[in-house]
Amino acid sequence: MRVAGGPANRRRAEDFPVQSRADHTPPTSPETLTPLEGSKAFKLCSGARTVTARDRVETRIRSAAPAPDVECDTCKLRQLLLLLLLLRMGRVAALVSVFVALALCEAGLSVAFGGDLQYAPNYGVELSALERQVPVRDGLAWGYYAKSCPKAEDIVAQRVAVFLKKDVGVSPGLLRLIFHDCFVQVPPEVVVVSWVRMLGSCSEFVLNFEWGCDGSILLRLESGTELDDPANRSIRQVALDLVDDAKAALEKVCPGVVTCADIVVMAGRESVKQVGGPAFNVPLGRRDSFTFSNDTSDLPPPTATFQAQLDLYATKNLDLADLVALSGAHTLGDAGCGAFQNRLRPTVDPKLNKVYAKYLTNLCPTNGATARTGLDFFSPTKFDNVYYKNFATGGALLTSDQELDQNKQALGLVRLYASNQSAFFNQFLWSYIKMSQIVSSPPNTGEVRRKCSVNNGGKSSASSSIEPEIISMVTDGRVDI
Repeated sequence: MRVAGGPANRRRAEDFPVQSRADHTPPTSPETLTPLEGSKAFKLCSGARTVTARDRVETRIRSAAPAPDVECDTCKLRQLLLLLLLLRMGRVAALVSVFVALALCEAGLSVAFGGDLQYAPNYGVELSALERQVPVRDGLAWGYYAKSCPKAEDIVAQRVAVFLKKDVGVSPGLLRLIFHDCFVQVPPEVVVVSWVRMLGSCSEFVLNFEWGCDGSILLRLESGTELDDPANRSIRQVALDLVDDAKAALEKVCPGVVTCADIVVMAGRESVKQVGGPAFNVPLGRRDSFTFSNDTSDLPPPTATFQAQLDLYATKNLDLADLVALSGAHTLGDAGCGAFQNRLRPTVDPKLNKVYAKYLTNLCPTNGATARTGLDFFSPTKFDNVYYKNFATGGALLTSDQELDQNKQALGLVRLYASNQSAFFNQFLWSYIKMSQIVSSPPNTGEVRRKCSVNNGGKSSASSSIEPEIISMVTDGRVDI
């Protein structure tokens, strides 16, 4: 959904009236958010109570029990053994085995995917009219930590302020961190959800394909993590240090409550607000992943064409307006010679301002030079609309930035944002919230890491954290076989 009339006709978010939803009772912990709030529902089978059709890219395998109870118990036992087996198998083999094993279980087999974005529960947050229109994924909520850790957002904001006084580079570092966390997809991993519900005579198992905004980029216990990939080696250490620092501060106040994935989202928001950008709310409630990906092919390189960027954004449920607005984050930070040397040699890109091109050539006289310059030459430490103004004077630095002029609609937005900073701010907050919801773990899956650099099992593997939970369900009677 978009605001009527498009970005050109929007007033600033702060000009809209706000609404308070204090009548809702906030959750006491991440686990206590009911999965029924704000969600579609369906019946698993005859006699089963209603459960949520969670809005995540997740596969639900549902089995209707045969008539005789003894056959149903046998079915449950087979399914339980299957779950344990999945933890030890390869990804492809495990997926195939799911369908084969459940078919042998004399069960009705069906596969369903998450539905549309929902409007999230609100636990006392005053939202602008624009924010109230932003669709939010099931499992996330405005004011998610209102009761379980009411100072969470204030603590993150305070830590960002402290770091900014020491290093202005933390702002672009945090923006880059959330972009790279959300865009990189964890390989399809068969992860057994940390709960198994017995619904009357039916059982439900969820195969979770984790990816997106899940804090996976923070994992660095082992070699070969996301941070070791060439595309991520420019992630600023100060941004990682800030997230670790904020997590340590939160653990002292409300241990085991606030996820690292949410800290990345909150810190990214603060990195915009505290250097002149818009103030806005973000829905929270993400879970931390158990593992990571070393495939960063979903990150557009600085030489990417407009169409390549647009196609990639489309795979993340982001559109052209999101591409143009999120590119505006390049109003902060800098880039090394290697990111733009293709515009200088073998011949200078004619779209570069001649004076600017001479400056860049002197800065980077040869391929392999390591000097750096601001992505926005004039105000690289302030979040504003100068990035868009640079297009008119030949001052766009990266090829991926300059490519925005290859599409009539994109160029129209560039010109709009160059003349109307409020329009840019409104679209940026909308697009940021959308990006922060790129598919991640469904509610009650994943974990709340104690340290952001390592999962709670001590290594980057899902099985060590999940298998004991499955076994305990058998031993304490939660699964009746």
